[in-house]
Amino acid sequence: MTTSQASWMIALLEFGNLFTPIPAGYLADYYGRKPLILSTGPLYIISWIVIYNAHTIAVLCIARVIQGLALGIVYTVVPMYLGEIPSQNFRGTTTSVFQSAFYFGFLLEYCIGPIVSYKISIAVSAALPLISLICFLRQPETPYYYLMCGREEEAANSLVWLRGKRQPEEVKDELEVMVANVRSEMANRASWRDVIGTPADKRALLIVNVVGAVKILSGSVAVPTYCTQLFRLTGFDAVSPDVITIIMGSVIFTSSFFSTTLTDFTGRKPLLLTSSVGCAFSLFTVGVYFFLREKTELDVEHLNWICPLAIILYCVFLAFGLDPVAMTYRSEMFPANTRAVAASLNSISFTIGSFISLKMYQVVSDTVGVYSVYFGSALVCFLGSLWMYCITIETRGRSLSDIQRELREGAERRKQKAEKRVNVKDMDEGVYRLGCMDTI
Repeated sequence: MTTSQASWMIALLEFGNLFTPIPAGYLADYYGRKPLILSTGPLYIISWIVIYNAHTIAVLCIARVIQGLALGIVYTVVPMYLGEIPSQNFRGTTTSVFQSAFYFGFLLEYCIGPIVSYKISIAVSAALPLISLICFLRQPETPYYYLMCGREEEAANSLVWLRGKRQPEEVKDELEVMVANVRSEMANRASWRDVIGTPADKRALLIVNVVGAVKILSGSVAVPTYCTQLFRLTGFDAVSPDVITIIMGSVIFTSSFFSTTLTDFTGRKPLLLTSSVGCAFSLFTVGVYFFLREKTELDVEHLNWICPLAIILYCVFLAFGLDPVAMTYRSEMFPANTRAVAASLNSISFTIGSFISLKMYQVVSDTVGVYSVYFGSALVCFLGSLWMYCITIETRGRSLSDIQRELREGAERRKQKAEKRVNVKDMDEGVYRLGCMDTI
């Protein structure tokens, strides 16, 4: 394939991802979270069978679209599922496991790709959704979904299984809190308008979308996809690009396990700020290296080790903050009646950002230079860190209802401040007019 064809093949995954988040959100409320998650297994298996037998680029692209359809369901429903099954003290840890599994997929492909044939690589990749499908059959539906449907007894049984208890009486207190929360949140069924119906809803959607945009536009999808190609460009030959890629995948996968603990130990906001600033520094370093190499007469070949090191450092910062917190925020920022709709909207915004990032990476690199991609990503991270410092909230150790209360109170405080500024401005204008009249 040409570089243009390859970039389209890579980006078409996100094209398929555009079509399933909205129906997945509605179907998750109608049929449940578990059936939707199970449906992704056959889609992935079919896509790998198509890839196994593909002999043209067109067929390969069709398979990528099918994988995108499954991915849209995963990114919409899995965060909902993970946000609804744990207790509030372990919600951050549980939702962060999603990203650990994501990184494991990258690491697996990095490891097997260089050492096995094309067909064996596809067979190994196809085995994972099959194993996942079989294992997930035993998982229960979420208690929140059962309560949304008025099936309290099944919700109790689900909670007993999830907490490792024996009798429903052992989870009675937690279930009563869930019942009260769900009844309050489900008083009105949600529509698309309800997701932005109040200032608190708007703030929640804004926080989740902006944090997700910073994560995607920092290169969280593009960098792992194009990293082997990037390592070849550096000229660093002490270690082969394939080995560096495996090292990078191992580092980011290992780091993700520490992040699952840190998310609940240090809190979401400190991790976000540290992660975004660290990513900005790492990406800026890569941009400087390639700018000096491509646009100046300076000899920087002896510094070619800096680029792989900076990319690995970027992945570590990404795994410790932006990646897990973006997923955690998505699962806990919305009430039960709008959670599915909001997850659909958020998945679509993620998809659009990922498509732009994956497709434009190669285009911008070919037309302007690799350095421009990394300078742009560094700028996104730096500006994002300033925004997140001012706007995001801390959700560690809070129940879903407490988070909603914090969003409402924060929106009310900003409204009062805005009204106070308007009143002061009107008062100042009144004084100015009186002064003018006295002068006259």
